[in-house]
Amino acid sequence: MATPGAGKTTFALRVATELKNNRTVDRVIVVVPTEHLKIQWSHAAARAGLALDPHFTNANGVVNPQYDGIVVTYAQVAMHPYKHYAVATARRTLVILDEIHHGGDAKSWGDGIRTAYADVERRLALTGTPFRSDDAAIPFVRYEDDGEGYLKSKADHTYGYSDALADGVVRPVVFLAYSGEARWRTSAGGGVRRAPRRTPQRRANGPRVENRPRPAWRLDSRSFTGRSYATSPTAQTYA
Repeated sequence: MATPGAGKTTFALRVATELKNNRTVDRVIVVVPTEHLKIQWSHAAARAGLALDPHFTNANGVVNPQYDGIVVTYAQVAMHPYKHYAVATARRTLVILDEIHHGGDAKSWGDGIRTAYADVERRLALTGTPFRSDDAAIPFVRYEDDGEGYLKSKADHTYGYSDALADGVVRPVVFLAYSGEARWRTSAGGGVRRAPRRTPQRRANGPRVENRPRPAWRLDSRSFTGRSYATSPTAQTYA
């Protein structure tokens, strides 16, 4: 498990190239949630020295021998899990499951990847969010009792936001408070309005708005049934 932006793709491809170069595996399969990610992974793999085919189809079902492996979607695997099982077990294979939490999006997706990749040589599951709001179990993820009657996912390796921040991999996230107005409705149905106090400093630093009643645009009544011509003043902002 690694925080978003930590470089999960780079890490996975480094693992893949090393396992391929030392002949631990002969083939690499990457499984992704969407079609456009197949192209992204293929391009990233090419930069790492791996040739992965993003155009593998279930209809053909044959891996082009000119490639080191293929990139497929979870939906592809779910449609023909036994075909993908044959591809993954025909040679010693590393399967990279990108965003593995999507394996619980549909029961067929989870069942499909369990069937297809249960017996592969190596599996590497990647995610930045090892949990689901619907509490569906994520395939190939180990769960442990948290002591309060709930099962919690247990990663083999965790690289959190604080780790990435300390290493300079990600930028700090800062939420700045600005002046403004908030409106909301209470459970009793009443409206509440709150605006921060406009201090002299806020007034000096904020934009100056001047409303001038100049007809900058018109709404044609012929375009809006039952409406007459209308003009609107233009609000001009000066920094």
